[in-house]
Amino acid sequence: MLKMFSKRINNKKGFTLIELIVVIAILGILGMIAVPKFSGFTDKAKEQADNTSLATINNAIRIYCAEKGIDNLIDQTTGSGNNQKTITANSTVDDIIDFLKIEGLLESDAKLYDSTNLSYDSDENIIN
Repeated sequence: MLKMFSKRINNKKGFTLIELIVVIAILGILGMIAVPKFSGFTDKAKEQADNTSLATINNAIRIYCAEKGIDNLIDQTTGSGNNQKTITANSTVDDIIDFLKIEGLLESDAKLYDSTNLSYDSDENIIN
């Protein structure tokens, strides 16, 4: 039995420090190449998600206006108390989303990743 243990101790199989450093360096280089590509995929996915959400929001606007028999959202009020929202010419896209959530036309988790460049066009009755 003692021979078996001494044989295992003397059997020095494994990686040298140089080999481990080379492998770590190669993994680091691969990581530097892969990370920017994956961030590009997430940016594209967020943009596509925003486009889909925007279409849903515009459909909700059309449904609301059709139900109320109005041309656009300007000067429309919904909710009460702290939940009250009035849409004005200066309302942001996020205000319009909150308005439609209160009306029950959008789910509570509806959102846009980036709404900074969007505005409500009351002539077209859409967000663009």
